[in-house]
Amino acid sequence: WDRILAEQVGIFRWFNLIAVASLLPYFLSVFILSFSRLLSPLPITLLALGVLVGFANIVSLFSIKTRINFHFLYVFAVLVFGFIAEPHHVRTVEPPDGGVNAYGRRPGLNAYFRQWTERRKAEIEGADGFYPVFLVIADGGASRSGYWTASVLARIEDSTRGRFSRHIFCLSGASGGSVGNAAFHASLRMAAREGSTGGHGDRCRAWLSNDFLSHTLARLLGPDLFKPLFPFDFIYDRAAALEESLEE
Repeated sequence: WDRILAEQVGIFRWFNLIAVASLLPYFLSVFILSFSRLLSPLPITLLALGVLVGFANIVSLFSIKTRINFHFLYVFAVLVFGFIAEPHHVRTVEPPDGGVNAYGRRPGLNAYFRQWTERRKAEIEGADGFYPVFLVIADGGASRSGYWTASVLARIEDSTRGRFSRHIFCLSGASGGSVGNAAFHASLRMAAREGSTGGHGDRCRAWLSNDFLSHTLARLLGPDLFKPLFPFDFIYDRAAALEESLEE
């Protein structure tokens, strides 16, 4: 019995040593975007689930030892704190002049349409009574819809050598579709700075080929589980992690 117990103690120590060592890449993926991309989504998911299972086992151990159901207390505390504090704050950018932000100064629909047509007055007058106006509506659907939206818009823009964007009145979208719109719009701005009219397909594909999921998963399977009890903004949630990935 002593020999078996000694062997189990050794295995138990090695198990705990490996478990503690796994916390380092876990926390690095939560706080460092480049490291989470290095790990990639599947290893992050497996690592996070392992850490969370270990944490749940520790909570179960204390629940058995103290005869107090800590799992129930956690759920109850989350419900109580939900009425007191908001854990998921949206990151905002202050206007540079300290006044009203650009969204608050936006023109109304009629005023914007007049400005839009005024900037194209010469083109409209020379269009023989027909001037196409496009409204882009992009549905959601995660990365697939984002890639589809950006690819279609970029392909039309490249094939018309920059004439398509001159006829776009507005871009509207939801979820992944809005990401595709943003990718295309950013490509138009880059082309304007560079003085080019093509390459939108390559630019959009290059940007959308980045890993936007790993860092988001690390926050989802990490701080987001405890943020309802600690609603402090020194660790932002998965939405901010996705935003940081898109910005990077």
